[in-house]
Amino acid sequence: MKKQTLLPLLAALIALPLHAQAVKESDLTPEEKTLFNAAKSKAVADPSYKQAVEVVRTTKIELITKADPTLESIAPKIFVPTALNSNDLPADDKAKWNVAMNKVLKDPALKQADDNVLKARNEAMLKIDPNVKPILDKLYPPASAQPAASAQ
Repeated sequence: MKKQTLLPLLAALIALPLHAQAVKESDLTPEEKTLFNAAKSKAVADPSYKQAVEVVRTTKIELITKADPTLESIAPKIFVPTALNSNDLPADDKAKWNVAMNKVLKDPALKQADDNVLKARNEAMLKIDPNVKPILDKLYPPASAQPAASAQ
């Protein structure tokens, strides 16, 4: 996806920062985990989820290349579903990769893209099974219900 397409898409998908979870998935009851995992496993096939994942992938490639242009040929090989592990890189490339990745992880565009993946997944889960809503509300409460400390 080209930058001209990516930026308006990210702007159009501005959503609640979902990375600020109220509770973790591991804190769910066994029944909640079963319901949540069943819907989540089906949601990954949803086209909007797949598109959001692709936006994250292309954002990571763009940001890592911006952080260190010498990694341009490596980034697409790392950020694919059957990825090359960054630990498999030669020592020089691995060191550059780690420095660049530390910059990328702090970039607001990546946080927004990651939030959009969670939002797309959660919307797909609700379409698959509306009974998952209380669990999603527990994991990702609406902004008005979040404690002030998590609104950083």
